[in-house]
Amino acid sequence: MDCSFPKNLASLRRERGISQKKAAGDLHISQALLSHYEKGIRERGLDFLCRAADYYGVTADYLLGRSQSRTGYQVLEKAEELDGRRELCRILWLLYELIDQADDDRLRQPADAYMRLALYRMARLFLEACGGQPDELFTLPQAAAAAAADGQMQLQAARLCRLAEAESGRPALYISAERLLTDYPNISPILMGLIQKVETALGPQLEPAAD
Repeated sequence: MDCSFPKNLASLRRERGISQKKAAGDLHISQALLSHYEKGIRERGLDFLCRAADYYGVTADYLLGRSQSRTGYQVLEKAEELDGRRELCRILWLLYELIDQADDDRLRQPADAYMRLALYRMARLFLEACGGQPDELFTLPQAAAAAAADGQMQLQAARLCRLAEAESGRPALYISAERLLTDYPNISPILMGLIQKVETALGPQLEPAAD
């Protein structure tokens, strides 16, 4: 039996804040059988593998430990795609530099709040997936905190979208590709490269299904 499947199965359930009883019910098996799967006592069948992959929104290869990609899309998974993780830090610096230039709280407050929430979500997901004792760092329950953070991110995104759609009263901070390249010649190409790579990966998901 592969050793990755039990670990990944249990990790995904804990990451979602789902009890073993609920997950077992949703997957149409007994809690005892799910416990055996998560402990590696019982060998899982192909039918259960497919159901578990659909339930947690990951690929079968991820569950089996054959791929580090949860969805099958290699978006930002390899450091070489952006010439190292340090370039992600430079993009983050550039975004905050632009946020600081916005002399308008209607731009700065939601943008800053969204970035902090996104970093919190990523940090929590990663640290809890690593195991250890996340309770030493986090006081809020995982599921409740995730829902609250996601809701706040949607709220802040909506505030920025309303500004983008407004016909008048938009904050006076005009940013173009030309200006970015002129003011930040060493960093803006990295941001543009990230945008291009992510949109190339996401594009197929946005195409209508063939009849």
